[in-house]
Amino acid sequence: MQPFLIIGAVVDEIFPLMDFFKSPSEMTIGGRKAIFGKLAGRNVVALVTGIGLVNVAQSLTAAIETLNPAMVIQTGCGGAYKTSGLSIGDLGIADEEIDFHLGLERHLSLPAVGKNVSNSFEFPESLPFPVMIKDGCEYQNRFPLDKGLSRWAFEILNRLFENSVQIATGSFVTVSTITATEEKASLICQYYTPCIESMEGSGAAQICLFYNIAFLEIRGVSNDVGNRNRSQWNLPLASETSVKAAHLLIKFFHQYKGL
Repeated sequence: MQPFLIIGAVVDEIFPLMDFFKSPSEMTIGGRKAIFGKLAGRNVVALVTGIGLVNVAQSLTAAIETLNPAMVIQTGCGGAYKTSGLSIGDLGIADEEIDFHLGLERHLSLPAVGKNVSNSFEFPESLPFPVMIKDGCEYQNRFPLDKGLSRWAFEILNRLFENSVQIATGSFVTVSTITATEEKASLICQYYTPCIESMEGSGAAQICLFYNIAFLEIRGVSNDVGNRNRSQWNLPLASETSVKAAHLLIKFFHQYKGL
């Protein structure tokens, strides 16, 4: 039976899942430690990918080549943009991943002394060539996810969480530099209308698209995107929420008819 592959950037985003595993055992994939076990009667492998696009691309590629998983579920934490309506402890489900930094730099002059740098910021233009061609479709910095799968996840989690958390679906933005000002967050909201910001999602989405593997990204909200105040973040709550969501989806996946 092809396993489900659950990935998270750091140990804390995966570790709570171990509580639900039956007969867990360690394995090594691509030089990284993974845990194999049974979850709701299914074979499941949990893998810590590391932070950022390069780490997730390397580890996920190795895992797909080794395991040929039936599905990849990415869990973990993310920052919520204000337009999403989400708060800390809530849940976002991606239906598109956007690589924020991939593109063509515009001609840009530095602002005058004393002026706000954010006022001079411009988003990259599209590249004059695709970064990937798959089944006749060209992709640059936007990678669509299966909206039917995302919608099913939204509906079943809304029912199972019984309104204890707010859940939203939408575009996720992947950054290599965490957004740390209200001005920049506002500009990103105006340009992309995103739901969640993270540092790995577009890499995982692109790899799964390349291999034609079903991909679902679920992130618990650990912080608001904007002025950075680390004391107000709640990473444990966000991790707990996303892991619980992944567990529930695997448990009830027999109800999904899209694969």
